[in-house]
Parts: sequence; structure tokens; C-alpha cells
Amino acid sequence: MRSRFGAALLAALVGATVLSGCTNDDDACARAFETAALAVDEVATANFSCTSGFEHGSQGGVITLSVDSEDQALPVIEKVYRGFASSGELDDAWTADADFFLKNADTANHEEIIDDSALGIEDDPLIFTLRDRYGIRPPDVD
Repeated sequence: MRSRFGAALLAALVGATVLSGCTNDDDACARAFETAALAVDEVATANFSCTSGFEHGSQGGVITLSVDSEDQALPVIEKVYRGFASSGELDDAWTADADFFLKNADTANHEEIIDDSALGIEDDPLIFTLRDRYGIRPPDVD
């Protein structure tokens, strides 16, 4: 009886530790994306969320640019993608899933999402894909 209780308690403690680690990792992931995006001068706001999963995690965000037109936005989006590629805090397998908005857009209604396909980048590229595209390999990434 005592050994079953001990085993159950150990399993519960390990499970709680693993789950709490996911939350910390999720917060670190979101901060890493936000930090990389906000390092670009023309980015007004960046809000990301990340969720861990045993098989799949997800990353997603909303980035508002401080520019007025899509023509002005495309070079800024390119800078953001380069920033993601340069960040040693972002994992190769994570997805740069971001919706980009002009500065006066109604983000709640997803109005004026900027189409970044003109950059020739696949929809929601992996960080690895961005690093490969730009030839960037941060020194602190294996």
C-alpha cells in the first residue's frame, strides 16, 4: 500500500514539474518572438502566444507596424523575418506564424492583414526555413 502511494505521489510530482515547465517554455517562446519583432524600428506592437504539446506546439502572433501602406510594410516584414532568423532564442522547428497589420488597422476584426506572399516566403514559415533563406545561423543555436 505504501509503495503504491509513493509511486503515485512521485508520478504526480513529475507530472506537475513537466507541466509547469511547459508554461515557462511557452512564456519564453512568446517573449523571444516579441523581442525579435520589437527590435525592428517600424514595429509598433508585437503580441505572441505559444503552446507546448507532446507532439505539436504552436506559435502565433499579431504584429502592428508603424507604417501606412503595404508598400512600406513589405520591407519591414522582411526585417522582422530576418530578426526571427537571427534570434538564438527561437527554435528551428517553431513557426513564424504572424499576422501583420498597418498602424491604423482594426486588428480585432482582422482588417487590413498585410499579404506577405510578395516576399516569396511560404505561409507561416519555420524558423529553420527563414535561417536557410537568409543564410543566418545564430552562434548560440546548435
